[in-house]
Amino acid sequence: MKKHLYLHIFESFLCMVVLIAVLLLGGVGVTYAATSNYSNVLDDLRKDESFDFNDYPNVNDDYSLHVIQIAESTDGELFLYVYQPSALVKPLTATEINMSLSESVDDTALFNLTLLNREGVLQKYRVDGARVSAAKEHYYNITAIYRDYDDSIDTGSSDESIITGKAFSVGKQFKVVIEDGGVSYFCKDTETIEIVNPYFDYLEYSNGFKWYKSSCHSHYVAFSTDKQIDTLLEATVRYCSQSYEKGGSGSVSYGKKVERVVDLTGTQKGSSSADGWFAKVYEWERIQDIDEFISTESLSSDTLSNLRSKQWVLRFCETDYSKKTLTGVPGGITVVNKTIVTDVAILRLKFESEGQTFNLGAVCDIGQADNVAGNTNTNELAGLFEWLFRVTLNFFKSVGDWIADFLHIPNWLGNVIFGVGIVIAVLFVISVIVSLIRKIRGDK
Repeated sequence: MKKHLYLHIFESFLCMVVLIAVLLLGGVGVTYAATSNYSNVLDDLRKDESFDFNDYPNVNDDYSLHVIQIAESTDGELFLYVYQPSALVKPLTATEINMSLSESVDDTALFNLTLLNREGVLQKYRVDGARVSAAKEHYYNITAIYRDYDDSIDTGSSDESIITGKAFSVGKQFKVVIEDGGVSYFCKDTETIEIVNPYFDYLEYSNGFKWYKSSCHSHYVAFSTDKQIDTLLEATVRYCSQSYEKGGSGSVSYGKKVERVVDLTGTQKGSSSADGWFAKVYEWERIQDIDEFISTESLSSDTLSNLRSKQWVLRFCETDYSKKTLTGVPGGITVVNKTIVTDVAILRLKFESEGQTFNLGAVCDIGQADNVAGNTNTNELAGLFEWLFRVTLNFFKSVGDWIADFLHIPNWLGNVIFGVGIVIAVLFVISVIVSLIRKIRGDK
């Protein structure tokens, strides 16, 4: 009996030793296969004679991502090999890369990643949407790699500006050369520019007086960088847009999420549609320095506080907002239509600094604004008319509802009765005024 007890204790102790050894030695043998049809990450990397597993230790509190290598398949797929230091205690999965398929970063874009398998701190991904070129020489110019934001380990997100993705610099240009039936890979480091603490927000401008609230939302990202910028010439911004409608019953419907990439220059301008009565047209430059932006807008105190450390503003798109109240139906219905803008990231900046021109891939966290506009300078005259119209409408509706309750009839019928009564009263007043005018003229 004691012999079996000692044996059981020894087995438990041995399991504990093995577990500790796995954690301390970097997770050799800890394998995860997301897709079984692909070769293992470690087997692939070991084909390179210069690869040394000891160069990639387990670091429990390092939540970054590092690109090690790329590889092309005979089926035209592109693979990415990644080192994730904290994988044994905090597994994290890459989501996208900022990559250009040329020597420059002019055509840089975000490509989604699919995790194929991982072993210890090493991971293998497929780069979705990147087909292998048949050219004898071609490039993969990688600026940054991303993962989802994790509030247990990450900082920078707030209620006003929401971070959804963390970016990590890569700065590697891979050159693929095909010759004599073989494939060779060459890698060199490239310079990137880091976007420091991006702030995502939007401003709201009235489109003028209509029979409902109609506004233009001007979306922007404010930021500073780790390099001196004297003049910002160009920028590439990625964002996603999605239509949104909230009906009177409270039901919400969403349209298809669409990814968009825009190239901005210092000569481009944006403006509000201002298609209502008494409308004021608001206009702005797509690229502004922070002083110009602050001096031309009436910003809330919270917005000003968040902009204090920023240097530049990119105003990358405009969307419409409307809020309509329909009173011709029982109880009235309020319908809200707008466009949600998410997944905003700066991908590239071209700028002048100390007499030199730079065109660099940008390392920028992904984020979005909250649901509160950052300004107060809407069209005051149009706002007054909108307010008077809504107050009058609410008064009519309240009286109509009271009539309906008093007569025990539907609300819409009460509104109709009150409306007819108002029309009769107005006509009566007009007839009295006309009679008085005629009498006065007759007396003269």
